[in-house]
Amino acid sequence: MSPSRAHRLEDLDIGVLCGLWALLASRDSRRPIAPTESMAVSVMDQLQTLGVIAVPWPAPRWELPPRGFVTPIEQLAWDYAWPEVEVEGLEAHIEDLLRSYARERSLLEERVGFWRVLIQSECTEYLQFQLTKHGLDPAWASDLQWLPPHYLDTLSLARWKYLIWSGVRQGAMECLRSRFDPKQTRDAIAATLASPSRLSYAHQGSFDGFLPRTDTPHSLIAEVFATHAARLGRRYWTEAPAEGPMIPSASPRTISAP
Repeated sequence: MSPSRAHRLEDLDIGVLCGLWALLASRDSRRPIAPTESMAVSVMDQLQTLGVIAVPWPAPRWELPPRGFVTPIEQLAWDYAWPEVEVEGLEAHIEDLLRSYARERSLLEERVGFWRVLIQSECTEYLQFQLTKHGLDPAWASDLQWLPPHYLDTLSLARWKYLIWSGVRQGAMECLRSRFDPKQTRDAIAATLASPSRLSYAHQGSFDGFLPRTDTPHSLIAEVFATHAARLGRRYWTEAPAEGPMIPSASPRTISAP
């Protein structure tokens, strides 16, 4: 038996717990496990290492005989493989545990850390979407990793989306000016995203146009985190990842109009 194998729900960290809930929920919901496929794969890999699920990787699924489940959007095969924990009613048990964690101040740092991971994944997905929309290479979304780390600490998801939209718009204009030169286009997007003046503007004004109509995040892993582990509601989009918004007694702040 692997020494890293998990034996009970409490052995899983908050991000992995959310990932397990997302997989279980995906059996009855046609929604993505995580904002990006790479995040879904990462979470499933952690669950596999802990002995919670089995996966057929490097093959995308089991063929003979067919086995388990397939995530509806990512099309990744998996099967529940945790003999220590009964799968029946497990989603509700995870929700209860996450709600109890939401009251634990000692776990604030861990929850903020996972919120940052979610924001980064959300931003990567949105940048991929914007690049594809403008006929540009969605692989350029990897350039987000070169931005200063403090960006994640200071911008809400709504403000991030403005910054990304602005950057790709600038890139699209540079694409026309440069007669579709990919390097100049990509550099223009990266420069806009890293621009101190754009970052400063992103801290001001109202960005209601970048807020969704629903309080429920689109991916399952973000839904269970925002609803149960952090109890963020609208603040998932309007607040930068920090301890304050997750403390029950904290008063929620909103993005004010200029």
